[in-house]
Amino acid sequence: MKSDQIIIGSATIEGKIQRLPVYKEIETQLVQTMSDYDRFKLYQSIGLEYDAMIILDELRRQNPNDAALKTTWENLLKANGFEMLIGVPAIDFEMNSHSPQLPNN
Repeated sequence: MKSDQIIIGSATIEGKIQRLPVYKEIETQLVQTMSDYDRFKLYQSIGLEYDAMIILDELRRQNPNDAALKTTWENLLKANGFEMLIGVPAIDFEMNSHSPQLPNN
């Protein structure tokens, strides 16, 4: 099994994590005070999709009736090949294992 393979029904998604250099202008933005949504947009703009996904997932949980967040979340999942997660109420991102876990229902 490849490390970036998704197994439907296993409640596990695996992938690769790559460390990226932080450029001075991005570092300056990261230390500034900004809204969670702005931080999501910044992370997404520099290719930090995993971090962007974590922030957006938290935002959509805090604002379950926000249609714009729901649409943005669904578009992010589609763009990253995670369509099967659309409609899943919550995803637990476990930083230790580097793989998001679906909740046990």
